[in-house]
Amino acid sequence: QCLDESFVFWSTSSHEPVTLTSRDGLERRQLYQPREPVMSLSVYGNRISCVEGTSRAVVFSLTSGTPFVYEGAGLQDAVQIGYEALIVSKSATSRSPSPLILINTRTGETVPLPIPGELCFSLKHAGSSETSLIGFMVKAQPSASTELVTVTVDPSSVSSARADSKAVYPDEDLKAFLFVDRDTVLTNLGKGPLMEISLMGGRQASVERDYALPLRAVAMDRFYASVNGDGSLSWYLRKSREIVSNGALSETGFWMER
Repeated sequence: QCLDESFVFWSTSSHEPVTLTSRDGLERRQLYQPREPVMSLSVYGNRISCVEGTSRAVVFSLTSGTPFVYEGAGLQDAVQIGYEALIVSKSATSRSPSPLILINTRTGETVPLPIPGELCFSLKHAGSSETSLIGFMVKAQPSASTELVTVTVDPSSVSSARADSKAVYPDEDLKAFLFVDRDTVLTNLGKGPLMEISLMGGRQASVERDYALPLRAVAMDRFYASVNGDGSLSWYLRKSREIVSNGALSETGFWMER
């Protein structure tokens, strides 16, 4: 996660500290010591929210202060939409049937959002509005599906919260990823090639595929880049979505392009 002129690092496999590091790597500062691996993390102003394991959502400051902690079950992501408003995505349960909840980090009050689904994951900010989010929603009715949805929430009027579908895959896809850059979303929803989706116009376009399917992708000013299932890296021209280069590290440590 990039933050101004620094990077935030954390571990999804062990409870290593959340660390702020300068771009050159020479300056490091521990921000928070989690109890469990950090499975997702989000930055809002000078605050960071994260989910430890699947049972703790935490909000802490880059400077000082006591972290806010919410404990629950099946937690996925924690994203702030205001300095006192936290949206947590999770799996729906019989005791907590909503996959999205709004938490007031000052009072601890918790309110479910009136948005149906079995599971919401990969929740992120969408566009320039702090109250507009995007993520995947898994549904079981009327049949199994995974939807890419935008979620709009007004903390002062929770009942008006809504989710709008941008893309649908007619089955579960729990390994789907998404990357948001202003109006553009990159995703592999559907277990296939990289897709480019416009949030404003709804346009969808497939990005030219090389040998392997993408696992993760990022958008830059002129290029897209993806890490693929075979360990290779691919670069694409953003304007035309055509592949520019594909390479990988050999077993002997040499960089090879094909």
